[in-house]
Amino acid sequence: MMPPENMRVLKVEDFEEQIKACKNSDIARNRVIAVIQHFDTIKHEMPVFSQDKFIEFLKTEKWVADVPQLSRFRLYRILKGTGRRPQLHFGMWLVVSAIWPGNEYVLGIADEMSKHWGVQFRGTAPWFPSTLSDDYIAQKWDGHVHEAENQPTDNTEGTNGDENVEGVNDNSDDNADDRKRRAEVLDEAAKHSTPKKQKTSGDEDAIDYEGRTHKETQKLYVDTVRHLLKVGDLWQTEKHAREQLAHENGQLQDIIAKHAEKIKQLSSENEMSKPSRENESLADLTSQNNELMSDNLVKSQIITRLRDELLRQKQVFENKQSKYNNIKAQLENTKAQQENTKAQLKNTESQLNEAKFKQENTKAQLE
Repeated sequence: MMPPENMRVLKVEDFEEQIKACKNSDIARNRVIAVIQHFDTIKHEMPVFSQDKFIEFLKTEKWVADVPQLSRFRLYRILKGTGRRPQLHFGMWLVVSAIWPGNEYVLGIADEMSKHWGVQFRGTAPWFPSTLSDDYIAQKWDGHVHEAENQPTDNTEGTNGDENVEGVNDNSDDNADDRKRRAEVLDEAAKHSTPKKQKTSGDEDAIDYEGRTHKETQKLYVDTVRHLLKVGDLWQTEKHAREQLAHENGQLQDIIAKHAEKIKQLSSENEMSKPSRENESLADLTSQNNELMSDNLVKSQIITRLRDELLRQKQVFENKQSKYNNIKAQLENTKAQQENTKAQLKNTESQLNEAKFKQENTKAQLE
């Protein structure tokens, strides 16, 4: 624990200009207060140099904002790596976890922070890994994630063409039928790629006009068929994902409509709960006024919770829509690949037939 004289102090006044620059200064001020309270809770566990790094970060970085959605908050997008490799900067993490405590997406970043630092983060609760050395903290602070930590390993090369496509459930009966269908197609491809007559060792190494042996051409034909099957799997995956998104979007719309109706009903009841008090005594008016204020406070709290829920549901909807757009783009790319693959398959078949014809002519000449 740091001695009191080594504690750095942050004040709301330090960010007054940034707060005033926001359209909704109340939201911006509350967020600044939340970040300062977050820092005050953990600074006694932080080395002096890390306190200074965090304060310098706050005073030089553009983080004071009033955007309502987490997905639009700049530091969150950097932590998440939206459109680029994520940067798990500890200062950015403190700000985001202080402003959106308990958010499921921020909790997901906490898991990534745990992996990056090698210690378990406690969700979005104020916490600092004080048991680590100063050198290690300085090394991990900026949060630059190496490519090997962030990207999955490409294991497609050298496989047998039956690998799973992301998003396909191998436990379903449909996929069992798909696997059987793929096996039949591959067997058929292998059968058609083999000449009817028995090949000799010399024929195995015959060179076609593009410099490939017959064996290489045969392998290219089978690999092309496998690739076409993978394209079909991607198509089915996108179709299932699109149907699921449509179903979830419908559910979200129903929830939003129900919450809007509740808000409307509460507002109507609030208006109806104001009785006429023209002929009542001052004491009765005071008593009823207190009751109304209490009732309005409760209803205001309910409306606030409903509004927050609406915002959360809207954010979920936006994330789902973004995912759908990504899948749609992937489908369009897959369609283009499929057309190229079909053309390649036709070319391969033509080469195979020509190779067979040349082989038969060669045998006829030898005989």
